[in-house]
Amino acid sequence: SGKRQYTVNCPSCKQPVGVTADSDARIYKWNVCLQSNSRGEWEEYSAQKLISAQLLAMIESQGTQKFVIRSETREDNTEALLIWIFTPNMYFSSTLIPKNPKQVMKIYYKIVQNPEELLEQQSLNIDELQLPIEVFQALHSDIKSSTQLLPVPARKFQDWNVGLLER
Repeated sequence: SGKRQYTVNCPSCKQPVGVTADSDARIYKWNVCLQSNSRGEWEEYSAQKLISAQLLAMIESQGTQKFVIRSETREDNTEALLIWIFTPNMYFSSTLIPKNPKQVMKIYYKIVQNPEELLEQQSLNIDELQLPIEVFQALHSDIKSSTQLLPVPARKFQDWNVGLLER
């Protein structure tokens, strides 16, 4: 779009918490902590949980199970994640992760080049989610790491990698 964007920073810590353009604002919830009035404790939610919630809302509203997830930075749009939400709600336990069991989505994923081309070819079957570059990179790394939590025979399905996305 032709709107000029400006970064919104926290007045206390000066970290970016979103962007604004004209009268629109977009808050990056993964960069925000909330303080409960009753207890005074700070609460924060991982980017993975927030992205999962966004994907689940898109599944519910549009019926799509496959997504191209990529950086919203145009210079970095040559590579993206193609994700297929295979099991949207399951519990997973591992000795390698704290707080068992964890509620997760079982996903199949692969790296794709030229996501624009893929989206044009499969426009009705695949939806798109664009993320800030640092969030995209962290998500990509988290998904790859989650594959290592699975037994070796369960890490692949045909030409897809298998991973977990925290809910």
